[in-house]
Amino acid sequence: MISPPSPEQIRILAIPALEEILIKESNRDTLTAALIAIAKIGIDPGKTAKLLQQFVRHYHWEVSEAACLALGILGTPEGVPDLTDILHDNKRGRDLVGQPEIHYHRRSFAAYALGLIGARTGDAAISEKIQSELIEFLKNEGSKRAAQEDIRIATIQALSLVPDPRRMAVAALREYFDMYRKREPAVCSHVPTAIAHLLSNATIDERCSVVQSWLSELAESGPSGD
Repeated sequence: MISPPSPEQIRILAIPALEEILIKESNRDTLTAALIAIAKIGIDPGKTAKLLQQFVRHYHWEVSEAACLALGILGTPEGVPDLTDILHDNKRGRDLVGQPEIHYHRRSFAAYALGLIGARTGDAAISEKIQSELIEFLKNEGSKRAAQEDIRIATIQALSLVPDPRRMAVAALREYFDMYRKREPAVCSHVPTAIAHLLSNATIDERCSVVQSWLSELAESGPSGD
């Protein structure tokens, strides 16, 4: 039986090989694979975060999106400011990616990556910061039809990953569902699953309350699903 590589073997063999790929390679598939691989390894996260941040600006959208996702997989707080600015498509975010406007695909990856960091960090303050940024997007730009569905869906899914002890995300998601369920059914269809995930460890009474509201929604919709 072949033994798995030791952490030291990974450090002295795998990491340098991946770093060399990222320096020398130009094929986007190879670059995206290397970015995800080095993030999953997660050795020396501070150094790795700086390396991944360099590729957020990559000219090819697949590589840039992979770098955003890799920052989420890495799960360290260093990626939060960049991902937040990319999600909000603000001036700093546009400067980071070197574009006058950030494509909604890239913003969607940034939103989901924030959720991954919120799920992995053990720092409650960071989780709350991420949660507030995601809720802010959902309540502001995300409430407007101009915002692409992909970003809203990614934000909803990201919120489902972040611990929600104060039920801030549950309240925001329920409000969003109530307001936009008829106007944006495709987006709102992701809300019940997100809330169910957030309430997986809730009390029976709390879960029953939500279940009852969904049952009422189904009864109101009727057989046609309108």
